[in-house]
Amino acid sequence: MIYDVYFSAFNGTNMCSMMVSSAFRGECARFNWRREGERKALSLSQEDVLVFSMPVYGGFIPSLCVPLAESLLEGDGTPAVIVATFGNRAYDNALRQMTGLLEARGFYVVAAGAFICRHSIFSTVAQDRPDSADRAEIEAFAERAAELAGHRTGKIEVPCRDDSDPSSFRGVPFHPDGRGNRCTSCGSCVRFCTTGAIDPQHPWQTDASKCIACGACIKICPAKARDYHMEGFMEARLAFEHKCASRQPNACFYAGD
Repeated sequence: MIYDVYFSAFNGTNMCSMMVSSAFRGECARFNWRREGERKALSLSQEDVLVFSMPVYGGFIPSLCVPLAESLLEGDGTPAVIVATFGNRAYDNALRQMTGLLEARGFYVVAAGAFICRHSIFSTVAQDRPDSADRAEIEAFAERAAELAGHRTGKIEVPCRDDSDPSSFRGVPFHPDGRGNRCTSCGSCVRFCTTGAIDPQHPWQTDASKCIACGACIKICPAKARDYHMEGFMEARLAFEHKCASRQPNACFYAGD
């Protein structure tokens, strides 16, 4: 059985995760942890395979996914494939974080890949990725991962930027809201928000202490009212666009290499 566990606010991580899991033969069950109803306890055997895919926010996976991994996933020497998606800046500590989480839960990580998708906040960055070249790399990664799933070839080694603790990341300073007169109070963003950061009584507002800036509410808003309206955002976007203008490469790592 293939278990495809991922967090996807837009479609980038979902697409990458599906491309990887489809390389494995057998029945596949998919769980998007963005949806509370799909956060189920999973106990996997050595015959199963876990594909674990997460976006990178500030160098780490979404904070809400850490306790989910620690409480819902259980392996028994189960082969696992890790996928991190990032917005053309860097994946920093995400692969190391994901590897540690899964190894602590009884999984054997056979492959880890970091692939570029559209940036969740500055959506003009990497807006056309993954493109055809990226998809070819993901397919090649998935094929090799599938070959390695039935073997133990040694411990995987993945890089990280530094030894910073995920708890040290305090989030980004920008959070979407529904300013202006476009908000119709339809409640779509309230129902779609995975962290409960939008008050049903005031859906044009956002609780910055809960918001992880995944951008899902922007995508779902039928009136196109929600966006990053706060002061300084445009300046930060232009600076980020300039800093991350050059095409960054994907990265793949395999057990035994």
